Amino acid sequence: MKHKGFTMIEVLVALVIVSVGLLGMAGLIAEAQKSVLETQQRASALHLANDIIARMTANSSGLASYDGDVASVPTTPALLCNASGANCTPAQVAAFDLWQWSGNLVGATSQNSSDAAIGGLLAPVACIGINDNQVSLAIAWRGKFARPDGHSANICGDDDSDFKSDTVKNDLRRMLIISTRINS
Repeated sequence: MKHKGFTMIEVLVALVIVSVGLLGMAGLIAEAQKSVLETQQRASALHLANDIIARMTANSSGLASYDGDVASVPTTPALLCNASGANCTPAQVAAFDLWQWSGNLVGATSQNSSDAAIGGLLAPVACIGINDNQVSLAIAWRGKFARPDGHSANICGDDDSDFKSDTVKNDLRRMLIISTRINS
């Protein structure tokens, strides 16, 4: 006797195989989304690094004034050096540059309809070191998932509570480190 169609066992086996495949695809999509955020953050950090180094290059006579750490937006400088007719010293230009740049770093310059800061990096810390005309720039931010810290020798954002998961120090810290020379 010939049977036409599928038996119940065949249908259940096919259903299990399709379910496992769909679960695998869902896991792949979740991992891809985490990687997209990490890539966006790294691209933003690279853009911000390029921006501050370009500002330092344009104001090379005030290079020493850029030295220091940035973790939040400093107070508005007394003299806004982008105003027409503003006559700023190199140190004032550096203060203005750092004020504008730190706003971009933390996302304060972009706001949604509720006036909440959007954009910028997650929990950023920037460390700028100036030694004569040698510039060392380190930008640290919070990653989406824990992984071993590959920059344990760099102290920028070291042991910051934003970069710590449950127990491991700096396992959420992501870093971009650039060393360059700016001639005056």
